[in-house]
Amino acid sequence: MSPLFFPLDFFPAGRKPHPFMPVFRAFELALFNIEVMVESVYLQVKSNPLFAAMCGFTEKIPSYRSFARFDQIMATNDLWEKARLLVVEYNKGEGVVETVEEAAAVDTSHIEAEATLNKTRKTVSFEGDYDCL
Repeated sequence: MSPLFFPLDFFPAGRKPHPFMPVFRAFELALFNIEVMVESVYLQVKSNPLFAAMCGFTEKIPSYRSFARFDQIMATNDLWEKARLLVVEYNKGEGVVETVEEAAAVDTSHIEAEATLNKTRKTVSFEGDYDCL
């Protein structure tokens, strides 16, 4: 078991673990700004006190290594996927996502539909009236 997941009243010899929820919130809130790299999330928390407070950090901000270790643990154990599925289920229960006859397709990725990562698309503007149908 990783030190990140020990209860707050128990930790083995060594450094005191960081609380789970503030680090988790930092990654989840950073996804709204399409920040997926550990370094970007860490810099967002470190440089923006309001963002850090929204995440729940009340004491010293964890180091970059703590953020990287947290992300590695979450990715290795497929916990990011489980967290996103829980968010989808919660949103379905709250009526944010409407389902039709028990079938719903929800894209939990941060990339816009029909977009290629790190590639810009040219837009073409037509002058005049064109009927493309």
